[in-house]
Amino acid sequence: MMILFGGGDGGGIYIDANGRPHRIPPWSPDVMAQLKAANVLTTAAQRVAVPDLGKEMSGLAERLTGALVPQLAKGLGGIAPGENTVAFVDGDGGFTCGSTGKHPIPFPVPHGFTRGVTAGEGAPGMATNPRALA
Repeated sequence: MMILFGGGDGGGIYIDANGRPHRIPPWSPDVMAQLKAANVLTTAAQRVAVPDLGKEMSGLAERLTGALVPQLAKGLGGIAPGENTVAFVDGDGGFTCGSTGKHPIPFPVPHGFTRGVTAGEGAPGMATNPRALA
């Protein structure tokens, strides 16, 4: 499982096959922009009143995640294949998709959820020291 954060400096957590978490370093600005764009498109595609436009937006989001997510996974030495093995979480919501980046599905994030995580305060039950995840 790969959990990518959109707030703060980005990065994330990768959970290996043995259940051990590993810290993912911060993203470059272009990677962050692509993840955020895919997030906005997946959310907007479900809210737009014109069905054909929604399909186009979903298709564009899938093209973005389909190109980006496999590259990110490869940089980690690969992740287990599956339909919901990648999650992107941002203050404005998030999406989940497979290890190939196919079919991103939006999900809401509670208001303020990422504030503590990105500010280093941590969320309940999470280590606040990034080195604890290394």
